[in-house]
Amino acid sequence: MKAKRIISILMAAGMVLSSAAFPAAAAETAGSSYEYCAGAKTKVTSKFVYKITGKNSVAILGFKKKAVNSKGMLVFPAKLGGKKVTKLGAKKSSSLSESFEANAYKIKSVKIPDTVKKIEARSIHIYSREQPASISELRRSKLANITFYCTHGSAGEKYAAENGFKYKLYGENKDFLTAPRINSEVGINGSSVKISWKAVSGAEGYTVYSAEEFANGWGKGTDVGNTLSFSNEASSAGCYYKVEAYRIVNGKKEVSLSSAIKYVVPAKQFDLKLVSKNRIIDGNGRHPGFWLDFEKPDEEGNVIAEIKDPYDGKWYTLGYFSYDSNWEDGFEPYEYISVSFNSYRKTIGNKVYAESIDEDQTYTVRVGFPVFVSDAVSPVTEKYGNYYYHDTLLIHNQFDKSVTLDIKLSDLK
Repeated sequence: MKAKRIISILMAAGMVLSSAAFPAAAAETAGSSYEYCAGAKTKVTSKFVYKITGKNSVAILGFKKKAVNSKGMLVFPAKLGGKKVTKLGAKKSSSLSESFEANAYKIKSVKIPDTVKKIEARSIHIYSREQPASISELRRSKLANITFYCTHGSAGEKYAAENGFKYKLYGENKDFLTAPRINSEVGINGSSVKISWKAVSGAEGYTVYSAEEFANGWGKGTDVGNTLSFSNEASSAGCYYKVEAYRIVNGKKEVSLSSAIKYVVPAKQFDLKLVSKNRIIDGNGRHPGFWLDFEKPDEEGNVIAEIKDPYDGKWYTLGYFSYDSNWEDGFEPYEYISVSFNSYRKTIGNKVYAESIDEDQTYTVRVGFPVFVSDAVSPVTEKYGNYYYHDTLLIHNQFDKSVTLDIKLSDLK
């Protein structure tokens, strides 16, 4: 009987760009043009779209390409039309987020004035319209190099910290500790998690908080001194983490804002055994590719397959798939975990292309186990009962027990 197979499912997600400094605070003079946006009367300048929200206050609803200068700097003005800018974004509008998406390719830094008292959830959400080809690329690119500038204690600092943005302080308290940024999460054998973060300038130590359920609170936390990592036995269902930096100033403990909360589900790992590797051709007799069969583990789990491009040396995602020992197609249980492909998605510049398999090239393929990581708040803290809204699930490979093999199409029948 022909073996039933679990076929990989391609997955993808959003991406971003770079970093820099900022010019002095600005005030924008309003133009006389008007337009209607989502039923609300708005004013438009050459750079910004905004709405008057009070006698002396406005909210910025969007910006134009001109608002980002040649160095990639976006400076939100402290005033528009003679009124203070007190809010960024709107509850029932995604226009500000869309402005960021449309200009993501050129934004390197953002300055938020201290006149801003509120930033609506998901208003600053920078992703390229193109999807990255690899999971590892997604993890590197998500706001990794965009720098936010804000004052200590401001809405801008709170928003940046809670979302894990890289930020710097300016103004009177510019030397205050900034929030740590968790930059690595590793799951070990489905029962342990190790997180790490970048050093905060001026910090003398760090406190790590973890929780399986928010209903029980964060607890006391663990002081890890000046080390930059923390290991923890974690539930296979996942655990929440956050980190704070601290130092002693004039005998008093100064504590930074908390890092963005991360929810980490450790990888469940098995011994993968390759059963066969085969050559495939599509229905038109063109576009040859590979078919790899792996012995199915006894337990349910998840697998990620990646391929190393022979030209640029980068790893690209072939697929992510899950399975369990009883998963069936019709009445027949699946006999193998299978990965089949005749092309892969490759990023060149800001574009994603389908790269065909070359008959005479040797390709390195690795199959491993995924660690699931999500931002536990989106993007400002939104609490629903005892749970937090999970935003932007990131998945990266765990290779402790992965299979890596070199294959060449011309060697296969």
